[in-house]
Amino acid sequence: MELHHWIKKSRGAACFALFAAMLAVFSFGCDVSFQPNPDDGSGGDSDQDNPTPVADNVELRLLNLTSSALEAQIYLGTNGPDATPANLFVSANLYTERIGLAATGLLPPAGSDTALIDCVDGLVIGTDGGRFLDTETGQELGRGEPRLLQRGFVFDCDDEITLIYRFTNGGYQVDVNLE
Repeated sequence: MELHHWIKKSRGAACFALFAAMLAVFSFGCDVSFQPNPDDGSGGDSDQDNPTPVADNVELRLLNLTSSALEAQIYLGTNGPDATPANLFVSANLYTERIGLAATGLLPPAGSDTALIDCVDGLVIGTDGGRFLDTETGQELGRGEPRLLQRGFVFDCDDEITLIYRFTNGGYQVDVNLE
């Protein structure tokens, strides 16, 4: 094998090993608590602007069942009655706190993570489908379909929501499992 091919392969393996080691250190399925931003883009002076926490949580589990790295792109809001992708999928609602590698929202191939989210009035949880990335270059390989979940309509407090990111039939998809 020529020297430059061996160096390329060794460098790629070393980068992946470093990525895997960092992920092992930072993603032990940390439980976190989300305090919704009262100014999440819902606009008016309604009760949705100041959500009332309830005693329960929603457990959000993320599973990356692909051979690609995944930027999960989780969004949280409190504008339930006005829940639309345009209202939810804005940078102010992006939630990465303690999710994935160094709180970036990035999961390794075949990786997972869990977050506890305060169950408040009007809570909306969504993903814009996530970005699937090449583990060596970071190049985007594709996106899944958006999912928008509203408390009281799709899930209730104390539910477990699992977002399953996978590659099926030549494309990336996001499945939702509620328990």
